[in-house]
Amino acid sequence: MVGPRDIYRKLKGYRLSHRIHPVRRVSRVAPVPGRRVVAITFDDGPCAAPARPGSEPLTEGILQTLREHGAKGTFDIIGTTQFKYPDQKGANSGPYWNGVKYDHYPEFGADRLAGAVNHPDLVKRMVQEGHELSNHGFTHAPFGPCNYPYASRRYLPGYDAVLFDLVALDELVKDLTGIKMRLGRPAHYIDKTVDGRDAYDAYRALNYLYLGAWFDGGGWKASSGDFHKDVEDMVQPLEAALAANADSLNGAIIFHKDGYNMSSQCPALEGLRQQLPILKRYEYDIVTVSELCAMSRFADVSPDDPLYRPAEALLKAGYLVAYADNCVRPQKKITPRELGLMCVPMGVQRDASLLASDPRSQWASQSIPQMISGTSLTGRIRDRFESVFLDDLAKACHQFVGMGAQGDEGSGPVGEVANTAAHAVPGDDQRQRRALLLESLGPCEHRPATRGEAIRLLSAALVGV
Repeated sequence: MVGPRDIYRKLKGYRLSHRIHPVRRVSRVAPVPGRRVVAITFDDGPCAAPARPGSEPLTEGILQTLREHGAKGTFDIIGTTQFKYPDQKGANSGPYWNGVKYDHYPEFGADRLAGAVNHPDLVKRMVQEGHELSNHGFTHAPFGPCNYPYASRRYLPGYDAVLFDLVALDELVKDLTGIKMRLGRPAHYIDKTVDGRDAYDAYRALNYLYLGAWFDGGGWKASSGDFHKDVEDMVQPLEAALAANADSLNGAIIFHKDGYNMSSQCPALEGLRQQLPILKRYEYDIVTVSELCAMSRFADVSPDDPLYRPAEALLKAGYLVAYADNCVRPQKKITPRELGLMCVPMGVQRDASLLASDPRSQWASQSIPQMISGTSLTGRIRDRFESVFLDDLAKACHQFVGMGAQGDEGSGPVGEVANTAAHAVPGDDQRQRRALLLESLGPCEHRPATRGEAIRLLSAALVGV
């Protein structure tokens, strides 16, 4: 049966698949050729409370288990929830098990046993042992309202408060470890702020990727009343997925807990101890999320795809190559709007005063889109149309590096923009880029260009790859 959460996830996924944004949500990446690689994230710690059943401190147990298996984790940590009182504990095994107005980690009334504020040594140890840290919010407060299932939960009052909360933890981690975090995951995956902004805006300000997850490693749901069954409920789905297809988790991010479940129990540690040998049996390397993303950057373009190198080069240079769901969709026809966004390096504002003073911004936002839409070419592309024609795009890219369709640099306003770009690109670099453009696609037809074709041409023109 499809529930509200399933409908919400599908709707959210659809929106991300049509949104171009500097922040990409990474849940899994295309498999790395010749090996199996996976990342595991641990939410809501660090936790010095004992694993239940047992007396072993939870985060220490997780770190020890990872070390024993040669694995690296990504810890999605919080600052502290100790200031979120007065409050009252909700019913056990429900969404308010750890607080009605606020959530408390590791559980209600025991806030000092969790969080980076209270346990800086655990945070330092994570970094020293080669693990990665992600920003789960200083107070773990939702970014905005959520009617289901957290209707009673207080949320941050707006975008400024969200950014303040994230910056507080970001700076605390830098002070403790010297490390600048590069990942963030909102509390309960609630993205929208009450004043119309969202997590993607906040993460852009901090230069984060949005940390998603592909596979639920379990350990957070209400207890069945039988600890061994709770552990089995974590282990069996992972084992079944790999038995059905050994590559099913290749490139995936697995969600895990560094805390108690909704019944104040902790199957997470024992579940991890049984999951890691299974992953090793199927020859998986377990790495941090950033290591995984460095191996394979996109969800749908593998590192052995000929398109990968030009797409990666544009991405590294700050250009918007993928949608917010981290898919490139190379076969999809590119629209004029998408082309305009793809030509602007991340962080360059489309502002008239900046365009005049920042040459890179001027070339990126004016040159290629203007050449395509300008009447000095064919005049066949207008913003109101939904296609960018391949031959027009190729001609604009040639002009950008200083060579028109017949070897000239053009005239009029469009030619002036092309000349500006040509003068800024050194001669040797110009020749290399011209050669790349000629090699990229060969003769270009008058038909709508795909995103993959646009990436190959733009990579040759803009970054020389």
